[in-house]
Parts: sequence; C-alpha cells; structure tokens
Amino acid sequence: MKKSFVKTVATLIVGMMIGSATVVAAAPDTVQAVLSKFKIIVDGEQQTLKSDPLVYKGTTYLPVREIASMLDAEVSSVDNKSKKIELKTNKSQTPTTQKNVQPEPPKPLKLKLNETVTRNDMTLTIKGVNYTDFIPYASEATSGMIAEKGNKFALIQFEATLKADPKDRSSWGALDFFDHAMIGGKKISAASSYDHINLLNGETKTVQILITLPENTSITSITFRNPSDNSIFGSITL
Repeated sequence: MKKSFVKTVATLIVGMMIGSATVVAAAPDTVQAVLSKFKIIVDGEQQTLKSDPLVYKGTTYLPVREIASMLDAEVSSVDNKSKKIELKTNKSQTPTTQKNVQPEPPKPLKLKLNETVTRNDMTLTIKGVNYTDFIPYASEATSGMIAEKGNKFALIQFEATLKADPKDRSSWGALDFFDHAMIGGKKISAASSYDHINLLNGETKTVQILITLPENTSITSITFRNPSDNSIFGSITL
C-alpha cells in the first residue's frame, strides 16, 4: 500500500516544491498558489507536516521529502534540468514472495535404559534388549518361535504412554513406536510384534518388538518415534 502511494505521489508532484514555499516557479511563468492546512494520515495514523501543502487550481501539492519520510522512503535524487524526482523505498517495503517455512523438528532425545522420558504427548521407558534363539508362545511354554540357523532374536522391551488417538484405528500397536535399529552399520526398519499388545489413548503398557539378526551381530542403537505426529522421539545407544 505504501509503495503504491509513493509512486502516485511521485507522479503527481514532478515539478513541485522540495521544501516549503508559497510560490511555485514553473519557468518561464510564475504562478500563485495558496497555502492550506491538511490532515495527513498514513496507515491510520495522523502525521504532522512541517511545510503546509499548496493548492493551485484545485490540485494540492505536498512537500516531497516529508511525505517520503512518512512512507519510510527517501528522495534519492532531484534533477531540475530534466524535471525528475526519484524516490527510493527501503528493502522492507519491497514485495517479497512469502514462503511456507516449516518449523524445524525437535532434535531426537538421548535415551537411556530404565529412564522415563516425556516429550509432548508421549512418555517412554526402555526396559531392555535381550538376545535369544527361542521365544515361547506363552510364559514358560515349551513351544514357540525358534530362530533359523545362524540367526538370533533381539527382544526389545519398553513401556509407552501416548495421550492421543490414532486416525485410522482404535488403538496404537507396539510397532508404531519403532523407527529403526542400527545393526552392523545398517539401518534396519523391519521388526515384528508377537504379543499384539495395543495401547489406548492415555494407557501405559509394557510392549515388546522382535528383530531377527545374524547371531554374530548386535544392535548398536535403536530409534523410537512418536506415532501421533510421526516425529522422531529419541534414540538409545547400546
């Protein structure tokens, strides 16, 4: 709005006064103008002019420098020979294309075993990581899952609370909280949940996820995420 107004003023006042006067010289003739009092309002705020505007044949002429200052601009040059007045606005007035700047996601938390950590609507406590080649289907059962030759299971156990509802189902699953694990320098995102424990909004439960890996390797780190906003919650180094 200001820049448009500056251009309009610059167009109308070529040849007018740069300061205050009661006579405007327009060679080779001299014209008589009348001093007048006007209220100058810029963006709703009334401004005070040091020099009164001139009225000549129904047209009001304003002091360039004062008006430019009110509009956060300046008279950059005055060329009497070519009858040209140039105004320059500040960079803050130059229209810029607004970009949708996305806020940076928070840095992942550094997690530790048996340490309870809360961020936003999620609370997490990592209980432990155990290695085995046999997982019973039930407590103390003799039947269960046996790892293939050359492999073993990593059983990751943690306690989670999430005060949010999922959008596409009624409860959260254990795998919703797992992002990836680092094994032998590789990022592993594949895991399974054999106990099928689900969490409702606000519930606190201990859940387990299972990763199959070569028996001569170990997990070096695990990264968890907050499934309510799909952000990285934190990582633990083992």
